Amino acid sequence: MSSVLNFLDCYLFLLFIVHLDAREIHFRHDSSMRFTNFVEHKSHYLEVAKLSETRVREFTVCAMECLTTPCLSLNMASSKDQRETFWCELLLDDMFSNTQNFKENATADHFSKWVS
Repeated sequence: MSSVLNFLDCYLFLLFIVHLDAREIHFRHDSSMRFTNFVEHKSHYLEVAKLSETRVREFTVCAMECLTTPCLSLNMASSKDQRETFWCELLLDDMFSNTQNFKENATADHFSKWVS
């Protein structure tokens, strides 16, 4: 139950804003604040080592998990399944250092952290 309460507490501080091709995620808990811009690569999948795999109801939940772990990028289903959830994979690497493993895939979308 405490992990549910922590998640709900964190979720209250999550803001989700869409900017062109980037999705900006803000996460603030207590006095610390973190944010990341995710760039969506539609119909692409990065085949690298996974930190974790889970099912989520929306992108913001997957992105928040990536923000609170050593995740460098994520893959997510491009559409919901019968249970109205998306599969979400938190990745230990990114497409910039693994271009050979970045492939087209009709059922997935890849999200990389925007590097400026």
